[in-house]
This record gives sequence, structure tokens and C-alpha cells, in this order.
Amino acid sequence: MNLITAEQQSFVQQEVGSIDYKDDNEWEKLDKDSSVFIKLSKKHNKGESNAWGKATATIDTSAENVLAWFWDYCSNERLDATKKLQKNPREVIKNIAPNQNVISSIKALPWPLRARQFVSENTWTKQDDDTYVYAFRPPITSRFNDNRLFDIDKHKAKALVQGESRGFVILKNVGDQKCDVTYVQHADAKGNLPAKVKDSQIPKGLRSVFQIRERFNRDEEIDQEERNELMGVMKNDENEVYGEEENEMVKRITKKMESVKEDLFTPLNSPDFRTKVSSVNLFIFLIFNEPTNFCSPRSDEHCAHRGGFRRVFEVRSEC
Repeated sequence: MNLITAEQQSFVQQEVGSIDYKDDNEWEKLDKDSSVFIKLSKKHNKGESNAWGKATATIDTSAENVLAWFWDYCSNERLDATKKLQKNPREVIKNIAPNQNVISSIKALPWPLRARQFVSENTWTKQDDDTYVYAFRPPITSRFNDNRLFDIDKHKAKALVQGESRGFVILKNVGDQKCDVTYVQHADAKGNLPAKVKDSQIPKGLRSVFQIRERFNRDEEIDQEERNELMGVMKNDENEVYGEEENEMVKRITKKMESVKEDLFTPLNSPDFRTKVSSVNLFIFLIFNEPTNFCSPRSDEHCAHRGGFRRVFEVRSEC
């Protein structure tokens, strides 16, 4: 049984085709709102008063997991994470199909601005290249314009301004438990909002990417795996091949360091009583055809990268 219908494919294609999201040169970077791991940008489409926002990131889990997170918009986990839920209620209004629904969400704005309500129709599909696309748009029917259908909590129905939001999320697996995410959104809060307020809403509308980055973060686990791999290389260098220049460099530095007397090292403060740290300044003259980084093969000594005066650190542990 094919879960994806032709209407849903058309829905997705229409939203993805709303804007050219691939050419980064056409997008203005939002460095102030970006992070090391998540890059934000914006772009104005001709004839539209509001800019589109885009967020790109690599997430430490599969595309399927991220898709499930986006789809489960009203899960207990995400409701608990919503600040001031009574002022920002959300709910699934209608389940059209297992992969298509209609959702209502209310966003409270600072006084004296009125709260905005966004009703969106959502669907997801899997493409022929194995990428997933989650798309959303204002419902094409007016049947969901009646506020009596929704949970508006403490808001007054007549005071709510009906906003519109549309866009898509592209998810592609790029390795074991890792996927690339591209989130593109155009939000129109309607009404007469100052330009600064409109611009501030762009990064806020993309904060879902920061949330999934935090939710599936495996930085420590991945760093440990890379350290283990590096230590494996250090412990077993039988398969490593060095050039003549590198071998000569190793010999010169090793000989220089072996000639340093113990009393020339200056003791340094150590964070652990079992580890003694000291340093010494040496003059090491190295000639490279290309910039080269070097680390001494001796396990208890480490040196810096290039020629000249260098401080050499000696680290000894008592286990």
C-alpha cells in the first residue's frame, strides 16, 4: 500500500518550488543568530513583503528520527518545552491521513502587539533519492477559520490576528545516525508590525533546528569515538608511512629533546596530583617545503608546530 498520494506529492513540490533554497549566494547570512553548528540566512522573494528564513545543520541522528520529531508537534515532550504554554497553546485540529494533518498554534507577542494564530496543513513524503520532505502551508479551505474549533486558552477570539506560515524541511541521511537538515520558512504575521519585529521573527521561526540539535546532540559520544580512533593510530603505527623529510624531522627533534637535562624543566601547576607537568624552551630549526604539523612520537613529550623557539611540555602520570 502506497502511503503517499499524488495530492501530497503535489503539495510538497509546490512548497519546495516556492523559493530557490540551494543557491547560498542569494541568501543573506544571519551570523549574529547563527551558531557553530547551525547557519541561518534570509532572502526576499520579489513581490513579498516578508523575508524567507533558512536554517541548515547536521544532526546526530537519522533523518527518520528528525522527521518523527517534526511531525509530533504536540507531543508531551514538545509541549513541556514550550514557554508559557497557556499563552502559546498548540493542538492538532484534524488528522487527514497518517502523514497529513492540520495544526493550530498561537504565538503571544509583547504588548501592545496582539497575539498571532497560525493554522497550517502539514504533510511529509519520501522522495526517489531517499530524502524526506516535511512541508506546511495555510489550509486551502476556509473551514478552519472558525476559532470555536480551537483551543485558544486565555486569548479572546476577536483579539487574535490570523497569520500565515508556509515552508518545508528537507532531511537526508549522510552517514550512520547522522543527517543534513535544511529548514525553510516564510511567516507572515499580518497586521502592521515594525520592520525590526518582522526581522526578529525570522530566527525565532527557525528555532526548531536548534531544538533538534540539542535533542539529538551526541557531541561527547562522537568526540570519544574520534579520540579512540586517534589513540588506536598512536598505539599502532606499523601501517603509517612517512616521507624522508618527515623522518629526518623526527630524528632531529627526538635527539634534541633527549639531550635536555631534567633540571632544565620548569615545574608547572597540574590539575591532578598524579600528573607532573613541566616545560622548557628550546630552539629547533626545521625546514619545510609545505606547512607541516608535527607531534613527537614519544608518548611523554609533545612539541609545537614549526621552527624557532618552542616551549616543550613534559607530562608524566603516576597511575
